[in-house]
Amino acid sequence: MLDFNLQANKPSYGQVLIYQQEKVIRDLIDHYQHIVDLEEKKAKEQKDAKLKVVYDETEGEDADIIMHEEEPIHQEYDFQMEMIENMKDAFFHAVFILTYSYFESIITAICKKKSIKYGDHVDKNIQNILSTIESPLPAEMKKKIDYVVGDLKDVRNLLTHNYNGTSKENQLKAANKENDRGIGLRKIGNDVFIVERRYVEQALDGEASILQELSSRLISGE
Repeated sequence: MLDFNLQANKPSYGQVLIYQQEKVIRDLIDHYQHIVDLEEKKAKEQKDAKLKVVYDETEGEDADIIMHEEEPIHQEYDFQMEMIENMKDAFFHAVFILTYSYFESIITAICKKKSIKYGDHVDKNIQNILSTIESPLPAEMKKKIDYVVGDLKDVRNLLTHNYNGTSKENQLKAANKENDRGIGLRKIGNDVFIVERRYVEQALDGEASILQELSSRLISGE
């Protein structure tokens, strides 16, 4: 259970847990990216080695013959890279959903710990938390909250619940807006989107900063 009691001006257990869970997600991303980098390097090295064999065996041959021998090697490499890209999308799709679950679960935990009314909707839970805080949030923080419980939540719902041809108008509208912003959610079909690493990380940046802001205010009693 999160503890928001401040002792000797040190971060509370709740604040530490917010940071630790955020770090676990970032470490997971870094680890997977390392694996992807190795797989891409391996695929390129294999391609280069096979091409070298072709060039050695066809030295002095007609260019058409060399190109004929090269073609299946390039096709195999392109297929391997396509598979790697598909796996990257699947991974970051899943991690994006994880980041939002991280955000929602800690918002709920804050409500429970501070005996604040909560339910199934994270935006309402945040409003209930804010109703217990006397001083207003900075405009930039309000903007972050509106984004995370607005467009970002709609994209999460699209990728989690409605990514099988049952997308809703508000979800597609939000996803299209994110695509237009050029921040790592790329549209490749009417209701199909690629999730890039940078999209996950910008979402996590906003979520973590909101959680730390709310927890620090609850600790200080502002």
